Order: sequence, then C-alpha cells, then structure tokens
Amino acid sequence: AGKVVIRATDNVLLDGEDTQGRVSGVGSQVESGAKGDSGGVEIESGSLSLINGAQITASTRGEGDAGKVVIRATDNVLLDGESTQGFGSGVFSRVASEAKGNSGGVEIESGSLSLMNGAGISASTRGEGDAGKVVIRTTDSVLLDGEDTQGFSSGVYSAVESGAKGNSGGVEIESGSLSLTNGAVINVSTFGEGDAGKVVIRATDNVLLDGETRQGFVSSVVSQVASEAKGNSGGVEIESGSLSLMNGAGISASTRGEGDAGKVVIRATDNVLFDGEDSQGFPSGVFSGVAPEAKGNSRGVEIESGSLSLTNGAGISAETRSTGMAGDVRLNVTDFIQLSGDSAIRANTTAGGSAGDITLTTPELTLENGANIATTTESSGKAGNITLQSHPTQENLTLNLAPRTSISASTNSPFN
Repeated sequence: AGKVVIRATDNVLLDGEDTQGRVSGVGSQVESGAKGDSGGVEIESGSLSLINGAQITASTRGEGDAGKVVIRATDNVLLDGESTQGFGSGVFSRVASEAKGNSGGVEIESGSLSLMNGAGISASTRGEGDAGKVVIRTTDSVLLDGEDTQGFSSGVYSAVESGAKGNSGGVEIESGSLSLTNGAVINVSTFGEGDAGKVVIRATDNVLLDGETRQGFVSSVVSQVASEAKGNSGGVEIESGSLSLMNGAGISASTRGEGDAGKVVIRATDNVLFDGEDSQGFPSGVFSGVAPEAKGNSRGVEIESGSLSLTNGAGISAETRSTGMAGDVRLNVTDFIQLSGDSAIRANTTAGGSAGDITLTTPELTLENGANIATTTESSGKAGNITLQSHPTQENLTLNLAPRTSISASTNSPFN
C-alpha cells in the first residue's frame, strides 16, 4: 500500500467526525485477509493538531507490516479531546488480534507536545508480531493532562495485549520538561506473551507528576507484567534536573504474571520531592513489587540526586508478596535525605520471597514526625539489611532522629 507522506510549511489540522461517526484521520493499514506491507505515515509541518477524536494510525489486520508513524513539527503538536462516540484523539501503531506482522511504532519530534482530555499515543500488539517503540523528542515541553468523558486518561502507552504473541518496544521521551497532571499516565505493559520494553525519560529541566482523575486514578509512570501475562517489562529509567511526585502520583515497576518487572532508576542533578497522598490515602512515591500470584522478580529502586525529600506520607518501597525477589532500595544523595509526616522507606517480604536491602548514602539523614525506615519479613522469606553510610564527598554522616521516628529491621520467622 505504500506510504502516506505529508509536508506542510505551516499547520496540519485534523478535526472532528462525519454524520456517521467516522473521525477525521490519516491511515496506513493492511486490511484483514490481505498479504503485504503498508509503508506507514510520515508528516512534516510547522505544527500539527488532532482535535475531537481525529487520529493518525498505522495498523495491520492481515499478513504484513504496518510501518511506522513519523511526525516532525518545528512548533507544537496538540492532541485534544474525543469524538461523540468516545474515540480519543491520538496517534496509534497497532497489530490487530487476527494479524501476523509488525507495526513500526511511533516517532514524534517537535518543539512541544500536548495531550489533553484523554488523548493518547500508543504502540500495541494484539496478534502475532511486534508493536515497536514510542519515541518522543521535544526541544521544549511535553504535557499530558486529564481524561476523557469515560474516564480514560491522557497518556503514552506501549503494550502487548491479552492474547498477543510479540514484543512492544517501550516508551522513550526526551524533552526540556515533562508534566503528567490530573491522572495522565505513561504505561508500558504486557498482558500476553511477550516483553513490554522499558520507559526511558530524559528531561533537562523538571519532571512533574501531580493529581488524579475523577475516578481516583493518579498520574503515574508504570512498567508492569499483568496477571496471566508471560514476559518481562523493562522497568523505568528517569534522568532529569529535578523530579516531583505530588498528591498520590507514583512511579512503579511490578509483576503479577510470569516475568520480571525490571528496576526503577532515577537520576536527578537537583532535588527529588515526593509529597502527600491521593484522595483514597495512597502515598506519592516510587514502588517496586511482586504480587501474590506472580512468578518473577522486581529489581528494586535506585535513586541518585542532589537532595531527596519525602513529606506528608510519601514513600519508597520494594516489596514481594510471592516467592520472587523485590530487589534493593539504593539511595545515593549528595546533600541530604529528609523524611517527615509519616513518610517511609521500606523493603518487605510476606510470602517466602526475599526482601531487598536498604542502602542510604548521604552526608545528612533527617527523620521527623513519624517517619521510618524499615525492612521486615512476615514469613519464611529472607529479610534485608539496612546500611547507612556517609557520602564519598563528606567525612561524616549526620543523623537527625526526632521522637516517634525509627530505623528498624525485623522478622517474624525463626529462620532469619
């Protein structure tokens, strides 16, 4: 079927739907029953707007590849809203359930990128084939905000869907800043047989996750092996100037199926701040976990930053509720680590798996107002160790421990 190529010096606008509910769009596809490849979509413009359910897609439903969606815009790319039938504006690369072939993924280069009111970018496979990677590069900002009328969050997704056999290449974002607000998400998952890849975020300035949807789904970056899936998810890696998780926002790597969830790695030159809880009482923070039904490991959490603050119930956790390993929590901070307001750093095991170690490297550690650091086991699993050490740039480690705070390692098992 060849390739769709559009070049415009100014704006490209796709808006709305016809009287039968078919949305405006640009598509390249291999239809059901067909044998052959479709070359994908390539757009070069000053700016690009997809409004009220408009879509750009590369897909395969037959035997053949769907190619890649490539968008290059010197200014802004905007995806906003949904059609009257509830189809969100978006850019999609898909292998359908009956298909045998690969979809080349999505690549966007622009000055800035905004996804609003449930808009999405996705690379997915439901058939036999790979979905490729979502790659986003902007010189300025990336903003993901809000949800549609049905409660679906604005987001960037890479998924191996239920029943699929293939790999999804993950998500990679490079920008000046990245903001996920009001329940927006970046989600890399496997629900079928195959790997989901890794979330990689590189921002020269700030990364902000804040708030939740009306249904209580928080802004989040997620790497997961879902229940009944067989495959690995590559974890999450973030490099930024600073990182802020607010009002229940979270970063997590987890497994509920047969496979590993990878590690959460954060490197920030300045401050990392985790603050507060969502409306249901779940804390802001970074989490690595193995669920009770899972067969696999989660590789833990690693943070390097100028300073690290956990306030108002925020947390960092590596936990296994199965036989797999939860991994270690390793924090390397050049200025200070501060926990307050019942915030916590934990490494736990509850069902025979091994809890990881907690290692804090910093010149100053402060715990106040009920904060705690703990590793525990409630079963035959192995408990971890807690190590506090001064930063290589300093001779001493200063501990400021207020009343009602604690640093503890405990086990209920007679074998540990």
